[in-house]
Parts: sequence; structure tokens; C-alpha cells
Amino acid sequence: MIVASAVRTESGTAFAPVARTTTVPLVLVVPAAIPAKSVKELIALATSRAGGLSYASSGEGSISHLAGELFKSATGVGMVHVPYKGGGQALIDIIAGHVQTGFVNVLEALPNVRSGRLRGLGVTSPARWPAIPDIPTVAESGVAGYSVIQWSGVLAPAGTPRDIVMKLNGEILRILNRPNLRERLIESGAEPGSGTPEEFGAFIKAEIAKYAAVVKTAQLRAKP
Repeated sequence: MIVASAVRTESGTAFAPVARTTTVPLVLVVPAAIPAKSVKELIALATSRAGGLSYASSGEGSISHLAGELFKSATGVGMVHVPYKGGGQALIDIIAGHVQTGFVNVLEALPNVRSGRLRGLGVTSPARWPAIPDIPTVAESGVAGYSVIQWSGVLAPAGTPRDIVMKLNGEILRILNRPNLRERLIESGAEPGSGTPEEFGAFIKAEIAKYAAVVKTAQLRAKP
């Protein structure tokens, strides 16, 4: 019997990748009072200030924290991490100017960028995002190879027969690409999933490797 190839988590649990369902990037934002109008200007500003800039995250070990640490290691700029107990409070303090920058989920960033409360400098996806096409990617703004996205997906128990995995993959992607659902997802800032189970599995393994390197470089430790 042919079964789907498995991916293994850090805890050792194995799963069979089925389909990635949505992809959502973050947006590197600054409050209106910060003069930087591009990623390059933000890097220059951080370099010019003793101690660099402060950046907010939704908490220790969150995707916005890892995005900031990856940005620091990729650019060499000084940035002080300010963790919050959730993205809402972090967003409020960025808007208020209590913290100078941060990586914010595009779903939360969009209304604030459109209203002018925040300035979007770069989107963290590999390509420009359909909902905010005027904001360049962080990578094209000079931070080569930079990519951070939030994603969701469906996994099955390891050893699930391949024909079942493929049927699930086809049905999930068919539903996600219904015109009305696809349009609603894109309008909200999310991109519907695509790809084969094998591509999803390779993506997960690459994500684990990337963030393991970030954790090691930044010497991050889980807090009790």
C-alpha cells in the first residue's frame, strides 16, 4: 500500500501533509510620526540611533517576534524586542507611537494602513500581496530572501493511504477556489491555498528549518 510521506514535528509526532488552506503575510509598519517611508529608510533610521529602534510583537516566540529577529539578522540593525500579551495591544501601542515599528498581520494592518494611522513599509511575503499591491515586499526593498508568512493547512495521521490524501487535497482546493469564497478570502487579505501534498510537506520542512535557524541565531529560549 502506498502512503503519503510524513513530516515530523519537533516533538517527534508524524503527520501526512494534505493541503495548505490559506496564506497570510505580515506587514512591516510604523506609526505616522516615524519619518521612514520605506524599508531602506527604516534601516537607515535604526542605524543612526544609538540602541536602534523598538519593535512590538504579540508575544515571545510569536510569528511577529520571529519576523523581527529574522529582520535583525538579515540586516544587522539594532532593534529592541517589546513583547505584548497579544497582537491587539501591540497594534495599539504601535499606532500610538509607544513602540516604533512592528510586523503586523495583514488582516489587522490593512484598515490601519488605509486610514493613515499606520504606514506600511514592506510586506513579508515573497511576492507583493494582492490586497495591498502598492506596498513592496521586504525582499525587493533590499533584504534579499526575506520571507515570513502565516499559514494554515490540513494534515492527516502518518500512514494515511495516498489515494485518500489526494482526494482530500482535491476537494479542499476545489472548495477554496469557489469564486465567492476565493473572493472573500482575498478581500480579507488571505490567499487561498494551492499545491500538492508533496509541495505542502516540503514547505513545512523548510519552515521548520528556517525558524530553527532564527531561534538559534537569536538564542531564544522558551519561558516557563
